[in-house]
Amino acid sequence: LDRMLTEEGQPPLARLRRYFEALRDYYQGRRYTGGCLLGLLSQELPDREGKARAALSTIFARWRHRLVDCLREAQTQGQLAEHID
Repeated sequence: LDRMLTEEGQPPLARLRRYFEALRDYYQGRRYTGGCLLGLLSQELPDREGKARAALSTIFARWRHRLVDCLREAQTQGQLAEHID
């Protein structure tokens, strides 16, 4: 995630596209079986408290921030309209 979305010298929208294409290719190669480990864990822990739940929350927040950073960078570079949140 970090490597793909923060690669300098690549336009932000190209980094986002490459990231989602890599995910698609990975899951296609596995015939869409198994699912996302983080997604599966988060489904198993929704009503439990503890360190595992807090760790998942942190990971999802970092994931979201990396995506948002790319989108904001694209806005700054004029690749996306700035008025869209």
